[in-house]
Amino acid sequence: MTGGKLGSNNKIIIAATALVLFALSYTTKVLIDVNCGVRQDKERAARTTDTLNWLAHKYAGERDMGDRMAKEIDLLRFRARASELMHPEWIDILNSVWISSREYDIPENLVLAVIHRESMFRSNARSSVAYGLMQIHYAVWRDELELEEDRLWEIEYNIDKGCKILRMYYDECGDWGRALLHYNNGYDIRNVAYPERVMSSKFMGVRQ
Repeated sequence: MTGGKLGSNNKIIIAATALVLFALSYTTKVLIDVNCGVRQDKERAARTTDTLNWLAHKYAGERDMGDRMAKEIDLLRFRARASELMHPEWIDILNSVWISSREYDIPENLVLAVIHRESMFRSNARSSVAYGLMQIHYAVWRDELELEEDRLWEIEYNIDKGCKILRMYYDECGDWGRALLHYNNGYDIRNVAYPERVMSSKFMGVRQ
């Protein structure tokens, strides 16, 4: 009888102990999961905060940059308008250089430098054989370019034809120095210093 009761008691104790151990194990797991979750939530919150701070800083920087750009654009508009009123022909020259340099894929500062050396930006400049801003040799190019002599005094027309000639020479020799040499001399090279004169023009610095 006694042995039987002890055996039953032992089974009860063992079962109770197992239940307690299971409960402790489960509780520990829950606590670990909760702690991990809290830590992960904190890490996630920290990352979110960092992202928001970065975005706020980036937006503030872009806003400041936008303000500076807006002021610079206003200044450029002011200068352009004042220049148009004071020197309208100069603005027409710049506009024509900008358009033709892109049409013929020529650096715009190079076109300005050529005009500087050829005519000092005088649209009415004329030598014994050449006309206008880019000093186009009418007799040489009259037929090939179907030139209208009276229009060579026009700013846009003269710059367009001059750029076309310069581009033709460049396509032929693949070098701006050689193209300049031919632009000024044709194929009878005499003025070998011309390319250097153009390249030394202060207007070559426009793109720097």
